[in-house]
Amino acid sequence: MQWLTAARDTHLPVITSAAVLVEVTHPKINDAELKWTLPRLPVEPVAQAVCCSAANSWSAGGL
Repeated sequence: MQWLTAARDTHLPVITSAAVLVEVTHPKINDAELKWTLPRLPVEPVAQAVCCSAANSWSAGGL
């Protein structure tokens, strides 16, 4: 939440991808903080080519 507040205070846009929503939804994430954060972020769709590239990087240890 601190980075989101800092970005807002300095007028920097924070945008996330739809893929991130899948990654952050797990038991280790603070549910209350997630519910506070998500409505404050624009969520952009992710193209298939970007997903494939990220998956390849992930499997190669690049992410």
